[in-house]
Amino acid sequence: MSLWRRIFAERRRFIVPLAGVLIVNVAVLALAVLPLRRVVANAEDAARHASFEAALGAKRQRDAQAARESRDRAEKDLQKFYADVLPTDLESAVGVTFLEIDHIASETNLVWDRRHFEPVKVKNSHLAEYRTLATLTGTYQNIRRFLYQLEIAQSFLIVESVALAPAKQLKVDNGTLQVTVTITTYYRGDL
Repeated sequence: MSLWRRIFAERRRFIVPLAGVLIVNVAVLALAVLPLRRVVANAEDAARHASFEAALGAKRQRDAQAARESRDRAEKDLQKFYADVLPTDLESAVGVTFLEIDHIASETNLVWDRRHFEPVKVKNSHLAEYRTLATLTGTYQNIRRFLYQLEIAQSFLIVESVALAPAKQLKVDNGTLQVTVTITTYYRGDL
């Protein structure tokens, strides 16, 4: 009899139940634990994905809320701009433009040569444009001050173009220049 057979014969009552428990453990491991392990791993992946989707959804909701607040603030600012800054009709646009340009020109010692005003309808808009073409003469420093004062004026005036040339009516060259400025404002209303 070999050594292993003799050990088995003498310790059979311990080895057989131990072998049975070992086989049951392997069977439980193969049939229950390993499949459940895959199920748990899949559930953890699904939980991570759901957590990511929830965070992404929360971010989208915050972005949408911020966009809505920004839109509401812009609409409020636009209504304030229409009510407080923009001329309400053609007459007020004419008055604001003419008076502002005339005041700034006299303040900066520029002399009017000619002026031309025209209302222009803006396509696809409830706004209309009031354009002024003004030609003035004066020194370069006064013209610079005039343009600066136009840019910082409280009235809604836009300097569209500036053309500078030597003054033609003067016989002597004393540094007098002629400036032609296109100034625009907008107002609400129909032409």
